[in-house]
Amino acid sequence: MTSIERKLELTAASVAPEFAPLLEWRIDGKARSVGEILLHAFEDRSWHTVSVGPPAYAQEIDIGAYEVIVTGHTPEGKIVDGVPVTFTAEVLPAGLGLEDDILWISYTKFGSARPILGRGSEFTVRFDDSIVYSPYNDKPYQKLGVRADNGVTYQGSCPGDCVPRKIPGDPVASGEDRTRSNPYTVTGSSCQEVSDAVFDGREYPGTTTGELDFDSHIVTAPDQGSDGEYCCRAKLMTVEAIMDIVVSMPLVGSAPRYTSGRHRCVGSLHCQSGYA
Repeated sequence: MTSIERKLELTAASVAPEFAPLLEWRIDGKARSVGEILLHAFEDRSWHTVSVGPPAYAQEIDIGAYEVIVTGHTPEGKIVDGVPVTFTAEVLPAGLGLEDDILWISYTKFGSARPILGRGSEFTVRFDDSIVYSPYNDKPYQKLGVRADNGVTYQGSCPGDCVPRKIPGDPVASGEDRTRSNPYTVTGSSCQEVSDAVFDGREYPGTTTGELDFDSHIVTAPDQGSDGEYCCRAKLMTVEAIMDIVVSMPLVGSAPRYTSGRHRCVGSLHCQSGYA
């Protein structure tokens, strides 16, 4: 048996290892995944049948899922920093006799919690240095609690102004590309001269270059703490990306038409042999 919301790792092996990645896992007759491992957490208090392998030769296991609820703590009331507190929990449905298997985990955003882990229907923990004071108004800020399997209880304090006020406005992002042509003129009275002009200082007849620029707008706002000092906050409101693309190619028709005894050159820089 296991508690709800607890992720289980079930493994299976095949006598023919090469077929292990093809093993099919099913929960209550419904296919879930394939492979050697199944990761799954049950969400309801019930019994479930997990099977793996070909349906005619499936291996099965029945797994019962129960629920744990945190019933309270002593001393009652607010959890006090530095004072041990004992939490209690129970299992549903009742009568399963699984209270000794309840797994406890303590946590705190600030300071420390000891011990961190425990087992059973009760768990005693002490939180130390769990309170900090907001730099904006010196009010206490606390977040702590315990988890008993799926059951969770916590305590927190954060007055409405213990965090910075929200800077109004929603960020906006935009972008555009600007593509332009930069043709160059080619001249020559023969194919060789045209070719020399094309590759004069160029590795290729055509080139493409691009530049990316960003433009942004930032809003700042100060918050004053109880000590009279200010803490400055900033929010990025707009970001604009601009891509400037330049394509450079020979100007079509820029090379004069040239005719000789065996070759003809035209503006497209295409040479034909055997032409008279």
